[in-house]
Amino acid sequence: MKNTELTYFKFNLQEKTNVFSTNESLKELNLRDLPNGYCILADAQEQGRGQRGKSWEASPGQNLTFSFLLKQRVYTANKQFGMLRMICLSMANTIETLTEKEVKIKWPNDLLVAKKKVAGILVENFIQGQTCHSVIGIGVNVNQKIFKPYSPPATSLSLICSEHFNIKLVLSLFEHELGKHIEQLNREAK
Repeated sequence: MKNTELTYFKFNLQEKTNVFSTNESLKELNLRDLPNGYCILADAQEQGRGQRGKSWEASPGQNLTFSFLLKQRVYTANKQFGMLRMICLSMANTIETLTEKEVKIKWPNDLLVAKKKVAGILVENFIQGQTCHSVIGIGVNVNQKIFKPYSPPATSLSLICSEHFNIKLVLSLFEHELGKHIEQLNREAK
């Protein structure tokens, strides 16, 4: 099967200043023709969203908002959950590395530090023949300091550590963590 084996992972990064939604921007493209790891990174998005239509607040230039494509063979629901688990663990490891704080995953898609939401993940799957195109949108509160009231309350890496973070460094660390998890998954599948 062409371009669906995740033997090596690297983002093919496309940077945007402002988008309606990183997931929507990616879905507007012909997913079949894009490579694994095609990624849209936005400084700002007007209508970021989470599960069940909830909105995702992100001050422009302060947070990591991106969506990327994973192509894989069509799998059972258990294997799809395994993919979501791999993504959540990769981001949890990234945040723990940066903050030295324990990250809890509130399934299926929220990452919390000290009971406050620091990141969210939205996965949308599209099946074409024997290939599943997964559009994975991730928002990480990086340097934002003021949030509207939410349940659970929001926090950011900056608030947790009292320092400013390089947003692209956060993305790079996540890319590395995800690559490690993909390699491990491939070894276990053999």
